[in-house]
Amino acid sequence: MAAYQANDAVIEGVAGAIGAVVALTSTYPLLTVSTLRALELRTDENGDKQLQGRLKLLPGPVQDVIEFARQHSWRALFAGLKPAVVATATSQGVYFTVYSILRKMAVARKVAALRQQGQLQQYKTADDGGKSVGISVGASMMVASVAGLVNVLLTNPIWVVITQMQALSRQRPGMGTLAVVKQMYQDSGISGFFKGLMPSMVMVVNPTIQYILYESLVAWCLDWRNSNRRRGSRAAAYSDKAAPAMALGALDIFVLSALAKIGATLVTYPLLVVKNRLQSINRHTEEEMRYTGVFDAVKRMLADEGFAGFYKGMRVK
Repeated sequence: MAAYQANDAVIEGVAGAIGAVVALTSTYPLLTVSTLRALELRTDENGDKQLQGRLKLLPGPVQDVIEFARQHSWRALFAGLKPAVVATATSQGVYFTVYSILRKMAVARKVAALRQQGQLQQYKTADDGGKSVGISVGASMMVASVAGLVNVLLTNPIWVVITQMQALSRQRPGMGTLAVVKQMYQDSGISGFFKGLMPSMVMVVNPTIQYILYESLVAWCLDWRNSNRRRGSRAAAYSDKAAPAMALGALDIFVLSALAKIGATLVTYPLLVVKNRLQSINRHTEEEMRYTGVFDAVKRMLADEGFAGFYKGMRVK
């Protein structure tokens, strides 16, 4: 049983890592442009005038990518890709592995409680490693949060290197991973690899916010539809009990999930911008963007850029 559970955790970790690497590689130019837009202290007022003709008909994010490539190079769009692949594989592998292990621990506790209550016979725990035993929403969210925190602590140094490479693609193009790591250590020591750790850890709540928003939207949508159905039934001279409850379809779930994701992103995106600003600081950074910490960054960004500064790069994101 123990060997099965260990192998299961590894399989889930590897599968999550492979999927994440494929997704990252296919969208990396958008990630680079989004990060660099977030690092801009001043917006280029002439940027939108550089694309002409049919290019103006392309979606906004695609225009941003083309504009950036013209200003710098197509190669710059992939600055930091190699360490990003390593970071993504490591990050997702760590998250799914830790999540799987922690969930099995939570299931084991529930199985022990069920065994004491004599209710275990309805579950096939010996055949599926405990997958048939569900855990509460609160327990699931707690497990996901702890797994996310462990993941952030272990992989933050790699993401700092990636952000540095993306920032340096404009400041000092062509610097490799080892050169960036050496420069970071010379400038800030070991602590430099943990820049932006606090906002990264707070951003772990993003899935929780998304779940709460989704559940709220589902409840509102069902209530609204059922209310309309009952009114329609009364108009047709039927009783309230004669009107069956409405259910959500696949399209409804897709739309509500997308809205919940957008809402969660709107709430946590300012943290992402602050994190990127802190992680990008190096010897070539402008004096106006040399923040001493999270609170200094927030204070100065509000003063210099207003609330809009916390949402730079969001169109591409």
